[in-house]
Amino acid sequence: MNFKSSKCLAEHVASLGGRLYLVGGAVRDKLRGAQVFDDDYVIIGLAPERTLYDAFQAEAEKRGDRTVEEWLIAERQAVWSAARDYAQAHNLRVPTIAEVQTAESYARCYAYYGSKWALYVAECMRKVEP
Repeated sequence: MNFKSSKCLAEHVASLGGRLYLVGGAVRDKLRGAQVFDDDYVIIGLAPERTLYDAFQAEAEKRGDRTVEEWLIAERQAVWSAARDYAQAHNLRVPTIAEVQTAESYARCYAYYGSKWALYVAECMRKVEP
């Protein structure tokens, strides 16, 4: 989908029941009056994204004494299970565990990691299979 403006993107997100927020360096640069080279956004409130994010957060709270590898596996499983259940209940595509893991890899470099991860997985759920 191609959006020509932030307003158009925000309207599209709102039509899906979510909210779009400008985040990161773009906010700093706009406040300083500096030139902004790219905008970074976070989207919240979309149904599958919210469900996936909540599953990630619930599992993240259980980290405790687990090793990093143990909690990463548990978080991936929790997100995949939530995606599977949501997809089946709403007639969406169930992502593979590999897609959940790939989405998690893509999201790692973002400060809003959990939100970005949920967004990537939800995009997989919306893909139409050939």
